[in-house]
Amino acid sequence: MRFIKKKLQDNLSVSSKLFLRALFANAKRTTSYAVNVPFEFAQRVIEVAAPKLSTRSYSLEPYQLPEIEVVPVASLLAQTVSAALKSEDLKTSIIIPVFNKAEFTLGCINSLLQEINLNETEIIVVDNASTDETPEMLSILGDLVRVIRNEENRGFVDACNQGAAVARGQFLVFLNNDTKVLPGWLDHLLTTIENRRSVGAVGSMFLYPDGSIQEAGAIVWNNGEAHHYGWSALPGDRRF
Repeated sequence: MRFIKKKLQDNLSVSSKLFLRALFANAKRTTSYAVNVPFEFAQRVIEVAAPKLSTRSYSLEPYQLPEIEVVPVASLLAQTVSAALKSEDLKTSIIIPVFNKAEFTLGCINSLLQEINLNETEIIVVDNASTDETPEMLSILGDLVRVIRNEENRGFVDACNQGAAVARGQFLVFLNNDTKVLPGWLDHLLTTIENRRSVGAVGSMFLYPDGSIQEAGAIVWNNGEAHHYGWSALPGDRRF
C-alpha cells in the first residue's frame, strides 16, 4: 500500500489519484495487509475499472471565466457601484496581488463588490507590471479599488507586503485574483478572529468550481509534511 501511495505522488494524474484514494479508503475497512503492487498493474486497474465503477467525477481544471470584454464590463461596474466612502475608520483591507489575467481580477472584484460594504472595507490591488488589459481596467474602476503599480514583477510575497504597508483596515485579507467569494464569507472570518483571542489568522474553506473542497484549512504533520484538510470532500460534511 505504501509503495502505491508513493507512486501516486510521483506518477499519476489528479483524477487517477482521486480514484485510487477512494479505493484505498474502502480497502482499509476490509484488510490489514500491506501489499506490494507493481505500479504498472495499479495503472492498468485504473484504466480498466474506472469507467465501470460509479464514482463521483471531479472537475479540477483551473477556474475559467467566460470570454468577456474586460474594459467595457469594468466601465459598467464602475458606473453601477458607488464608492463614496463616508468613513476613514475601515475595518478590513482586502489585498489582491495580480499579474495579467485581467478577466480573473475583474471577476474577483465583482464578486467582492456584491458582498462588502465599501464604508467598512477597502480593496487594494497590487499590479505586478501586468502587460494585458489589467492597468486600463483598474484605472476605469476608479475609486472602487486602491491600486499599487509596480514597474516590474516583484512576486506574490512582496506584493502582499506592499498592500499591507498602505492598508487602513484593522484586519488584512489576502486574496488570489482567481477567487470568487461567496455570501457571508467575510463575516464568518471576522466573527472567528474577533471572538477567539487565541486565534491570530483565519482561512476560508476553498471550493473547486464543481463544489468539492480544495482545502478547509491545512495540517502540518510531525515530519513537516503538509496536507490540505478536506481535499476532494463535500463542503456539507460537518468535519469541515
